[in-house]
Amino acid sequence: MNETAFQHRFLALRDGLYNRAFVLLGDADDAKDAVQETFALLWKQADRLAAMERPEGYFASTLRHVCLHMLERRGRTTALSPQLDREDTDDRELMEELEHDRRRLLQMLGRLTPRSRLAVTLRYYQGLDTHHVALAMNVTDVAARAILSRAVAQLRVHLCTGKNSN
Repeated sequence: MNETAFQHRFLALRDGLYNRAFVLLGDADDAKDAVQETFALLWKQADRLAAMERPEGYFASTLRHVCLHMLERRGRTTALSPQLDREDTDDRELMEELEHDRRRLLQMLGRLTPRSRLAVTLRYYQGLDTHHVALAMNVTDVAARAILSRAVAQLRVHLCTGKNSN
């Protein structure tokens, strides 16, 4: 398979791959890099791809691995904040409180359906607007707003019951 045939057949996958990468990585530049790296890796296997009946899944799988490697590299190279190394009592208490809140939030998110959890993560952690949440989840804008609305309502209930039980 030559480069023109490769581009003609697989370039249409670029936007979908970008959306997946953005959801996984949370950064537009990293997502573009992941898609580019995926295409570069798979160009080396162009003849193998040409023989596949549905190579789209192979693209998605390769992209996922590329994104995971990027996250691993990011995790290894991220330095700890010097503020976290301090032995100050106030800092330790603050960190313990933040860790407690983080665990509580994770518990609350864990009570949501996977679909609701994804919508909340995309909207409030990844910072996507509702339209892009809808695109990433392959639903309409109206459906994305409804999913988010129900999820936030559930989180409010969990938050209120959690405060009352503490």
